[in-house]
Amino acid sequence: MNEKMGEIIARLRKEKGMTQEDLARELNISYQAVSKWENGISSPDISNIKALAQLFGVSIDALFGLELLPDKTEKVLADADDAIEKTENDFAASDEKHMVKEERDNAFAEEYPSEDAYLKAASWADDDTLRVVMYRGQKLLSFEEVKTGLLARKVQLEYHGEALNVSSCCDVTCGKVSGNVYAEGDVNCDAVYGSVSAGGDVNCNGIGASVEAGGDVNCDDVGGDIRCGGYVDCGSVVGSVSAGGDVDCGSVGGNVTAAGDVDCGGVAGNVYKG
Repeated sequence: MNEKMGEIIARLRKEKGMTQEDLARELNISYQAVSKWENGISSPDISNIKALAQLFGVSIDALFGLELLPDKTEKVLADADDAIEKTENDFAASDEKHMVKEERDNAFAEEYPSEDAYLKAASWADDDTLRVVMYRGQKLLSFEEVKTGLLARKVQLEYHGEALNVSSCCDVTCGKVSGNVYAEGDVNCDAVYGSVSAGGDVNCNGIGASVEAGGDVNCDDVGGDIRCGGYVDCGSVVGSVSAGGDVDCGSVGGNVTAAGDVDCGGVAGNVYKG
């Protein structure tokens, strides 16, 4: 099952026995904001995503629905069980049967290894090394390490291919993303069909939903709202725009609030400057 973030927040809130008003008080926001999240009208910003994960006792990935095992888990187990049943007629001795079961367990472990297994396989010591890892779901794709004090060298992990969602504590540079992108740094992507939340700048082609950035936003069309701490330079915006700098864009379906100049093709709502 692939839940949207709003559905996941609603489920976790109910599991905690909390109302929308209770959750709003915990986060010091309005209950209307919680309602909009759960109905998919808007998404939490970076600070609220972190607070939600801490409050519910889950990881940030869990809020994006990234911690579920792939649907092929049952098929892997079924195929392994079929292999055991087929070979049981040929292996009468109990120790030989045990070997078959062990092979089954090892095959599944290779398909879905745990994080502890990766740590043991890599023999990572409790030392002074910063390690950066990249997972797709529960599968480790790559990792890189640098010694503390040598961080002037930029660490970069590459992944080629489409992704459902991206969650990173660093910068994100990627191609097409079918879902959402969350990054504590900059985001540089091709088309993103969901929302983008970044602590730094956002430089993308089209974005299907809303954009929240601590820095500038430079992109093509945006299917939701834009809220950022810097300037906005983009195509048409379905929703509203709120920027800490200038706003230069095509048509805007809502309001425009900017600390700097506003140069747009047309604004359906109001323009607030200064």
